Amino acid sequence: MRRVSIAGSSGSGKSTPAEAPAGRLGVPWLELDSAFHMPGWAPRPVEEFRAEAGRFISGPA
Repeated sequence: MRRVSIAGSSGSGKSTPAEAPAGRLGVPWLELDSAFHMPGWAPRPVEEFRAEAGRFISGPA
């Protein structure tokens, strides 16, 4: 498996540097803020968020 994790607080600018290595490696990337927040920045129910993240991380890269 090939994985890269870029950590930081919400709104700190992680998405921009995360997109570049994902593109170079040819792997998908998940912006956690977009998975966690629904429209209007309402938090997604925890179980839905965990299911979404679980589907993503179960992939090969």
